[in-house]
Amino acid sequence: MMRKILVMSLLIALSPGVVSCNQPPEKAKHNSASLSPAAASEEAVEQEASMFSLTGYATGGTKKWEVSGDSVKIFAKTNEVKLDNMSARIWGENNQFVNLTSDIGSFNRKTEVAHFERNVNVTNQEGMRLKTDYLSCQTKSQAIDTEAYVEIEREGFKAEGFGLKGRHQLSKVQLNEDVRVEITDKKGKDKDAPPIVITCDGPLEVDYNTNIAHFNKNVRVNTERGDIFADKMDVYIDREEQKLIKIVCTGNVRVNQGVNKTFSQKAVYLAEEGKVILSGEPKLVIYAEGMGNGLGGLGASFRDEGSD
Repeated sequence: MMRKILVMSLLIALSPGVVSCNQPPEKAKHNSASLSPAAASEEAVEQEASMFSLTGYATGGTKKWEVSGDSVKIFAKTNEVKLDNMSARIWGENNQFVNLTSDIGSFNRKTEVAHFERNVNVTNQEGMRLKTDYLSCQTKSQAIDTEAYVEIEREGFKAEGFGLKGRHQLSKVQLNEDVRVEITDKKGKDKDAPPIVITCDGPLEVDYNTNIAHFNKNVRVNTERGDIFADKMDVYIDREEQKLIKIVCTGNVRVNQGVNKTFSQKAVYLAEEGKVILSGEPKLVIYAEGMGNGLGGLGASFRDEGSD
């Protein structure tokens, strides 16, 4: 009976929407900001229940979101619902949805804010997985964000960094700083090659609609054939084949292979051919001990195309 009263009261008090707020983390992996215990200690619990389930609907009656959890506590002054084993499903365009789960969480009836904390997992229908320590989620703006350490995985692609902004469906995400990405090409020409590792200061912007990842500030690509450095890199992925197509590097480009170095304003790394095409006043510096190997398999081609 208590559960029915709780659900009915929440259905009347709430309109569709979910979101949350977070606290700044320290600079360490798997940091977590705790849900503030102040509300629980300073005010009395208005209602309690062992289970909680609520569904929000958009105009026209289509389902917009579902939220559920255990050990529910509701606080009158803050309009906050706190619960354990929190889970949610949120729908976006074309009836696509994402699932979110965490050990604990909160839902604010007034601001329509949801906060997921501890062992937060976000998955979409295309197999993309996001893990972090705490996450804010808002259905009205279709936005998610956190300042914590984040891991993102998809077949052949793994990214990690600090701070994230993105969309519910994970079609567009941004890792803010200290970014590291591994790209494993198991369907390309060299299936046994180690993963290509790309690092940057950030941000990294990943657009899964166009299958392009934009790396910014002090970008470095590490391959078994050599390293490439640039101010900015755009990485193109074949979504169907789940493999790397090319990397376009711009601004202060440097290619290192052993002691040999090349410099240019632009470079294009073609993954299938395993070669680099340099343009924009390319310059080559070769040391005698490296002459026999050229660029060690990078297969660089040179042409001067100005600064384009």
